[in-house]
Amino acid sequence: MQISANRIGLLLLTAILLLCTLASPTTAQGSTGSSQKAPDSLDSRIGFDGKIKLGSWMPVFFTFPESIKPKRFSMVALDGNGMPIQYSGNLRSVSDTSSQACIKIGRSIGNIQIEIFDENDQVIDAFDIDLEETSGLDVVESTTPMVLCIESENIISTSLTSVEAQLFGTECEILSLQSVDELPIDKLAYEGVRAIYLSMADAELIKSISQAHWSAVQEWVAGGGKIIISLGPGSTELLDGNKVLSELVPGKVTGTFEINNSIQFERFARSKPPQLLKRGDDPILASTLNEPEGIVELAIGKKPLVVRMVHGFGQVVCSTVDFDKQPLTQWNGHKKFLMRLTNGQLNLNRTTTGASDSRNIVTYGYRDILGQLVFPLEKFSRVSFINFTIVAVLIALFLLCIGPGDYFLLKHTVKKMEWTWLTFSLFAAAFCFLAIYISRTTKPTQMQINQLEIIDIDQASNRVRGNIWTNIYSPANSKNSLTAPDQNSLGVNTGNATLSWMGIPGSGLAGMNSKTAARVQLQHYDCQFEGDSTGSRIENLPIKVSSTKPLFTQYSDSKDFGITSRLSQRRNRLQGTFKNPFDLQLENCRIVYDNWTYVMSKPLGPGDTVDVSSELTEKTASSYFSRRVNTESDKGGSQPWRPEEDDMDRIAEMMMFFELGGGQQYTRLTHEYRPQLDLSELLGLNRAIFYGRISDASTQLKIESNAGDSVYDQSRTYVRIVLPVQNKPSTSQR
Repeated sequence: MQISANRIGLLLLTAILLLCTLASPTTAQGSTGSSQKAPDSLDSRIGFDGKIKLGSWMPVFFTFPESIKPKRFSMVALDGNGMPIQYSGNLRSVSDTSSQACIKIGRSIGNIQIEIFDENDQVIDAFDIDLEETSGLDVVESTTPMVLCIESENIISTSLTSVEAQLFGTECEILSLQSVDELPIDKLAYEGVRAIYLSMADAELIKSISQAHWSAVQEWVAGGGKIIISLGPGSTELLDGNKVLSELVPGKVTGTFEINNSIQFERFARSKPPQLLKRGDDPILASTLNEPEGIVELAIGKKPLVVRMVHGFGQVVCSTVDFDKQPLTQWNGHKKFLMRLTNGQLNLNRTTTGASDSRNIVTYGYRDILGQLVFPLEKFSRVSFINFTIVAVLIALFLLCIGPGDYFLLKHTVKKMEWTWLTFSLFAAAFCFLAIYISRTTKPTQMQINQLEIIDIDQASNRVRGNIWTNIYSPANSKNSLTAPDQNSLGVNTGNATLSWMGIPGSGLAGMNSKTAARVQLQHYDCQFEGDSTGSRIENLPIKVSSTKPLFTQYSDSKDFGITSRLSQRRNRLQGTFKNPFDLQLENCRIVYDNWTYVMSKPLGPGDTVDVSSELTEKTASSYFSRRVNTESDKGGSQPWRPEEDDMDRIAEMMMFFELGGGQQYTRLTHEYRPQLDLSELLGLNRAIFYGRISDASTQLKIESNAGDSVYDQSRTYVRIVLPVQNKPSTSQR
């Protein structure tokens, strides 16, 4: 009986082990998240038309059956340094069967791990997307301009593709979006978009786009984007009742009129024969735009055909003729016409990417002006790097001490060779203490922060936007949590700021074009979105001992500063007064208008007023931006742009007025990673820009770290104010 019982127990144990073995793969697969989806799982799409741009926030679209109610998302990807970062927050609901989120990736390698949770925080679906093997998904460089065409057919995108290198000086991604399902409802998701072309010829497409979609587009334009709209004769009905879209139109559309002579079109596009309209051709039907705002660039009589308007920090360009319909699409000047709508001119300060100085790519590993900002952000005044010569001398001295020095000391002075064990230990201890002393005296004990902040204010709309580049140095291995303050020193609400990592364009060290990921990284850090807003914070950010981590923060707000400026222009010269609206002193103050820079020689105190004509020195923009200011070496004339430039003020000015300062022709660099920073194009649209510097960091991030307190080492805060300018006729014109 005993033997029988043992056999039965052995059989039972074997059966249990067999069942566990068969069940374990399924259990592991369900817990880790498999790429195999359940029959009722979600479908996902990332980016625009299968394109993802490195270093910019991109949309993620989810569609699902009505039986599934997703609430929250979690996505893990690699940041600009190749470290894993987890994005988490609530999904933005678009309809009963679709939701959206945003993601920002820094490398074109690795996987994107996605998990979707319901209201009870239970996993609905989990899957991975392989960036290198997934078909239909293309990762483009951070400096590649991305242009969206909202159209019913591929007419605009096809025309732009043939002239893409002439639009922005480099190859572009021209994408055609023909459905509302391809449009995000978050303005953050448009961050990587350079321009949007909108055709209103398809009434059904326009009507299908919700007010939430239009609001996202409008906020993107106001934040520095550019939209080119084809009004056409059928736009009157579409604009009625669409308040958000109507605000993007520079005037009121009241009807239509016929165009029988096309000579103005040929002059505008500088096209060659044949003409757009020949004798006997049917007239072109255009929309009537009354009381146009902005600059009328093309008109027949008093009827505008092309109007360019400032909208916040961005631009709206309207054509009252359908540029995606015949006869314009069959005209040989159609492509140049679209280029004029995009840039306002045909010849810009741009060269092709291939003409850039190869030294910037080979030696420094970057081709964009944002890549050069890394140099000053990495300079910490209290962090000293020990010269290799000193290290070599100390090593040689140590070898001499424990070798010949120890021998002669014991042989001729002590005369006891057996004491070598003591003298060797003393020499080793002395040099160890010397190494520790040098390390501590050359490295700070507190966390160090370098920061550049650019705050833009639009007087006309009271819009405020802020961009912050922060680099944090940690003296020890640390875990850090970062949030934005409720307000900055100007009283601007920064509580909705989006904190994320800073990407470095290029293939240099830690550049986003690198094909390597961080090898030693046990756990990801978190970027957590608050509620349904785009504001985020960073948790559990690891920084290794004596290393740095660059971050990027952006925020927007609306605030009335009570700015009083009375600026007008006569014969392309600026005149009038400007008053400092802040309780802070502004240094290095300048006013830029058209092709002129007006330099202030002294700081502008709180509430002080300056007269442009009598108190500022007028310089041409080219002579000002192409030389170093306030140095004796600049008296000899213009100086070439240095690829190794590390003056933060110099780089900041070029970032803010890139095209005005000579653009690619002068710097041999692009400005396509954050092109919205350049407000040069607004200067030709009845706008002047005042800018000055605040001595301290205006927005100081809240940092909780196990490495102790943090101090700001090198900080710059620039304030730019976009000011309307009145056209004042000259005496001869009155």
